[in-house]
Amino acid sequence: SEKSIFAFYREVLKLRASSETIKRGIFRDLTKSEGSFVYERVSVSDKNDGEGDKIVVAINFGEKGAVALPEFLDKENFEPILSNYETADKFSENFEPFEARVFGQKRKFSDKEI
Repeated sequence: SEKSIFAFYREVLKLRASSETIKRGIFRDLTKSEGSFVYERVSVSDKNDGEGDKIVVAINFGEKGAVALPEFLDKENFEPILSNYETADKFSENFEPFEARVFGQKRKFSDKEI
């Protein structure tokens, strides 16, 4: 089934294989609430003047409850790219038990790229 744990892990591995940010990005722990793990990976290169692509991962390890998401994580700059639950509002801090969400920074083009 497409909702199985196996299918979810397949998607996680596919995302890892396709993302240099996940594989080699700088790790920063953003966890603020007990029973959760929130972190970001940031890729930094000469092309983006120190402002690399960001991937944010938020995981709830306990019962249904709140997971403190970073303030910079908003719908304007990020988009949900993977989750193991069909949550209506992926930016809500209300997480299901053992829910995991992955957010990617939306691509912004500079004048040089257009």
